[in-house]
Amino acid sequence: MDRSLLFLNQFKNFNFSKAHINSQFSAGIYACKTCSYPVYVSTKRFQSFCGWPSFTTSIEKAVTYTFSDTIIEASCGHCSSHLGFVFKGEGPNAKDTWHCIDPDSITFVIGDSSLGKI
Repeated sequence: MDRSLLFLNQFKNFNFSKAHINSQFSAGIYACKTCSYPVYVSTKRFQSFCGWPSFTTSIEKAVTYTFSDTIIEASCGHCSSHLGFVFKGEGPNAKDTWHCIDPDSITFVIGDSSLGKI
């Protein structure tokens, strides 16, 4: 396969593989795809234009964090599946955090987002 075509295919799959998740801004809950545990609510979602769903915070105690020198990894607090990454100093909120979540790691359930108390 041509290298440029390979790159474009990887970019397409990496950033926009879940268009329905990326464009979903209805009221509801985002759950871990592995175990269906609620991890984010739609009221904390914002449009970041990065290709992955972005949130200002998670549901309280629903996400665990692994810290390294350069990144913060977000994982499901129930089954430990990888969800994405958290960036400090780049968020549109008072905590200045940005949860950048892999669309392949979550599912969306339309409904009352108040179920995920923050």
